[in-house]
Amino acid sequence: MTHTQTVVTIPELESMVKNWIDDSICRQHSAPTIASKRHITDKFLWWLREHNHLFAGAEQIRGFLAYVGSPAPAGGRWGNPHETAQNQPRTVHTFCERLHTLFNWAVEQEFISESPMKKIKPPISRRDDIQPFTEQQVNDVLTAAGESRYPLRDTAICLFLLDTGARATELCTLTIDDLDLKNGKATVLGKGRKKRPVYFTEVTRKALQSYLALQPRGPVDPVFCNDQGFALTRSGLLQLIERLGKRAGITGVRCSPHTFRHTAAIWTIRSGMDSFTLQKMLGHTDLTMTSRYVAIGKADLEAKHRIHSPVGYLASHSG
Repeated sequence: MTHTQTVVTIPELESMVKNWIDDSICRQHSAPTIASKRHITDKFLWWLREHNHLFAGAEQIRGFLAYVGSPAPAGGRWGNPHETAQNQPRTVHTFCERLHTLFNWAVEQEFISESPMKKIKPPISRRDDIQPFTEQQVNDVLTAAGESRYPLRDTAICLFLLDTGARATELCTLTIDDLDLKNGKATVLGKGRKKRPVYFTEVTRKALQSYLALQPRGPVDPVFCNDQGFALTRSGLLQLIERLGKRAGITGVRCSPHTFRHTAAIWTIRSGMDSFTLQKMLGHTDLTMTSRYVAIGKADLEAKHRIHSPVGYLASHSG
């Protein structure tokens, strides 16, 4: 470490983080954005303390990002034995982006003269592999949900994710007032604080109804709660789905809320949904991501046609 590098002490960093988040609240950033800032800075501060660092500079930031992108250590990541999954490249990229934003903001506000991340290049952000669940895997996860500690809640969560293609944060921020059980409809808060309707079938409606009948709720209460009765967090949801995947013996595909979203998208394409309707359903701002799902769905249909071709069947049974 040379004396020319910009570093901040841990107390200085804590003060910067608090002011940065307060500024985001004042500027009316979305709840998911603020939650993401808190989540990532909490993890950064935890890592610094865990490794007995007295300050944060480029060297410590690189070490932290390497920790985020490496396989989970023995005992789990962040000291949590349940955090064993390998982070996706996009997750590491998001951590880096948030820290860049924090330190650039600190320079603008004259907390520091120069960002310690000035010479840190962002990690490569590879596209996550789109690998949906098979029908059998979905059934196995639903069976695991029905045998869990909270079977009604966990079954309703899995069915809602699969039926609507909702993002993890959209499910976690859902309130009772957002649900229209009579008409099989919910209003979710998506990226950029944009609300959109999502729809669910009778099976999901009945699962939600059974779960919500367990305890009276007010209009602003969360739909999905954790063990303490508070709104289920994104991290809590991820851990829940991972546990169900392990219980179900799921292999060959990542068991996560986003895999339910992938599955919902690809299954609806297979069933004949057009790309523009799918775009609205998923809350995509453009057709870039939607087109990837369409391409996978079409490739799947092509493969199935080659297997089940009527002319192919006729040829194989002639002569």
